[in-house]
Amino acid sequence: MITWATLITLLRIILIIPLVVLLLDNNIVGAAVILAVACFTDLIDGYVARTYNQRSKMGEVLDPLADKLLMLTTFTTVWFTMEDLVPTWLLIFLWCKEGILAIGALIFFVTSHRLQPARRSGKMAMLFQVMYGLLLFFTRYTELQPVWIKGMQVGVFLTALYALYDYAKHGFSLIKKSI
Repeated sequence: MITWATLITLLRIILIIPLVVLLLDNNIVGAAVILAVACFTDLIDGYVARTYNQRSKMGEVLDPLADKLLMLTTFTTVWFTMEDLVPTWLLIFLWCKEGILAIGALIFFVTSHRLQPARRSGKMAMLFQVMYGLLLFFTRYTELQPVWIKGMQVGVFLTALYALYDYAKHGFSLIKKSI
């Protein structure tokens, strides 16, 4: 059964398409609005799921998938369209991190027949990515100092690295318990 919370999550996935189109068309303000709306849907779907008891297995899978697709697509498109705003090393790291976490989640699911729950570290990493994404869009319209962008890159990297470590550590402990 598809719940309202799941429909809101699906909307976040669908919003990726106009976000990419706007970025490719160099409509940075429009892209920033779409990214902000998409990020807001992340808050809304969680609220709806908890408040109205609409948690579902589909939502547990789609919600983090939507977050990862949204941010990876945003950073990849910005990397292609706006020179030097997203460094290649950071983009490669984020793609590798998500690939490793996806493999780990699959291993965890196969061994325990459960989904790995969301962790604070992942939410913190997502928050830094959203802030960085929005910051990137406004570099075109502000006199933002490069040190702020570099600082956010470091923040995105460190929080993503910590999330990778935290999920791996937690996942291994859960797998050990289920064996």
